[in-house]
Parts: sequence; structure tokens; C-alpha cells
Amino acid sequence: MELAKPVYGKDGEKLLHGGVILTSSYIKNLQKKNIPAVYIDDEISDGIEVEDAIDLEVKVQAVETIRKVFDNMSTKKNKSRNFCNRSNKDIKNTIYGIMNNLKENNGSLFNMVEIMSKDLATYNHCVNVAVLTIMTARTLGLNEKQIVDIGMGALMHDIGYSNVTSEIINKPGQLSDEEFEVIKRHTIYGYEMVKEDSDVSAIIKTIILMHHERLDGSGYPLRIKGDKLNKYVRIVSICDMFEALTSDRVYRERMPVYKALELLSSKTISELDLEIYKHFIKNIAIYPQGTGVLLNTGEKGLVVENNRNNPTRPKVRIIFNSEGSFHVGFKVIDLMEELTIFIEDNCELRY
Repeated sequence: MELAKPVYGKDGEKLLHGGVILTSSYIKNLQKKNIPAVYIDDEISDGIEVEDAIDLEVKVQAVETIRKVFDNMSTKKNKSRNFCNRSNKDIKNTIYGIMNNLKENNGSLFNMVEIMSKDLATYNHCVNVAVLTIMTARTLGLNEKQIVDIGMGALMHDIGYSNVTSEIINKPGQLSDEEFEVIKRHTIYGYEMVKEDSDVSAIIKTIILMHHERLDGSGYPLRIKGDKLNKYVRIVSICDMFEALTSDRVYRERMPVYKALELLSSKTISELDLEIYKHFIKNIAIYPQGTGVLLNTGEKGLVVENNRNNPTRPKVRIIFNSEGSFHVGFKVIDLMEELTIFIEDNCELRY
């Protein structure tokens, strides 16, 4: 198998370049380094170009920045006043970098398949939430200053985890009540780190403290609700929840995008802001390019092109026919034209 995109390790170093032929030795080493997946070029995916909202190189740089900030926080003794001016500038520059890259890739939907080390899960999460937040904020029509502030808040929203032990964060089983209470305090830990720093805006501080609050008062740590929960926090809350649901965790596998969106939609009844959710989903690839799907005809195929105006109706390259036989020729079905055909579920394609 030929590697389609480069693979990066936990320190941001490039482990393998795109175009490399994967050997069993390479695969074993990638597994040892906790790399969850890779992109490959093969016969059935020929010509399918997976477009991400931001370039992989930009993401790697952003992950490395937030990792360094977390590490800096975890080594400081005075947890209440340790967010230095240098870290603030690095975070702001990272957000500008993401914003500029999103403009360059204008029109691309969020389609972020995680191929970096699982050791970077927390930092990956922060970067993905920042990207989703910026995309949503742009769709809502916020101005640049507001987007920079909310983007910085999203990138830093989980910074309090630097004060939580890795044993609790990475525990594979269910957390005890005491452990869950420690996890919930990451919002307070993070706020205490920045509350007295004049370089950090009030918006950023509020996002760090309140991103787990809910409109019905069921969130934490303050259990505030309704109008007391500002617009910026509501945006980050939706992005944070979506990214967590669609990413692998040590205690569960990720949820398919369409199921995560269904769950979020159900929560707009009481917990999440419906109007923000409507703008949020405009940027999401429900069935990302390259995704294996099962059609109601019994056929299985790969999504080759998304329809931004109707994301549940992409173009699908048929790989297996309804009898399960390998389909030579790979016909393409446009679900916008074949209205009686629809996607039933995601699926793996093994051949």
C-alpha cells in the first residue's frame, strides 16, 4: 500500500512521507507510536482527493503550539498566575494561521480524520474545536476581532487539563464519582490560570470557564443557564461536544458524524442553541470523501464528492454490488439524481 499523506508523531516530527510504500515493519512501528490510522492510495480510492478544512501542516503546527503551552502550564508551581505573554502571542498567531488557511481552502467542509499519535489526543481535540469554532463564527457573520478571541478561547478551552493527572485523563474504564469530579474541575483550573492575566480577554476567560455549561442549567461548574450563557460560549460548546463524539477515546470508539449530528440536534431542545447549531452544520461533511457507505440497495461504496447544499446526498462510487461481489468498473451514483437511493449507514470496505 502506498501512503497518500505524511504521518506525524507525538512531537510533531514527520515519521513517514507521502508516497512511501508501507511495509509490515513500518506498520508495526506506527502502531507502537500510537498512530490510529493513515491515508493510502489504492485502486478503489483512485482519484478521490480528501479535502480537509485546514492543511495537515497547519494543523501539526497548531497541535505543537498548544502542546507546548500545556506543558508549560503543567511545570509551573504557581497555577493561578502562569499564563505568560509569550504563550498568549503564540496562541494568537496560531489562530491567525488557521484563519488564513481556512480562507485559502474556502468552501472545504470539516473532514478531519485523525492520523496523528493518540498521545496527542487532548491537543488534537483543542485544535479541531478551534477550527470548528472559527468556521461556525464565520458562518454566523462575526467580525475578525470576535473570531480571533473566540478562536483563542476554543484553542485554550481545555487548558485546565494540564492540572489533571494523565492517569485520570487516559483511564480506559469508567471514571469513579471522585475522578469525574476532578475532570469537571478542569474548567476552574483553566480559569484560575488566566483570570489575572490582562493579556487574556474576558471572552477567552469565559469560554475556558463555561464551555461545559448548558442552556437548561444542567452543565458545570456554575450551572448557569439561559441568557446568562453568552453567544461565544454557546458556539464553543457545540463544537466541543461534536468533536468529542466523533473522536476515538480510550473508553469508547468514535461515533459516525451523522449519528453525532442527530444527537446534537436532539439536545437543541433544551441544552444547546438551535440557531447556532443550524449554522454549525453548514460546515460539516456528514459523509466525508473517502468514507465507506452502505446504500439501501445493498450496494457498498465510497463517497467521492459532497453536495454542500444537501450533504446527505453525495456522489458514491460503487465498490461492491448488492450480492457482495467486487464491482469491476466502479460506477458512480449521484444521490441528487437517484432520489430513491439513500445512505443507510457507514461501513468498512474490505477487499
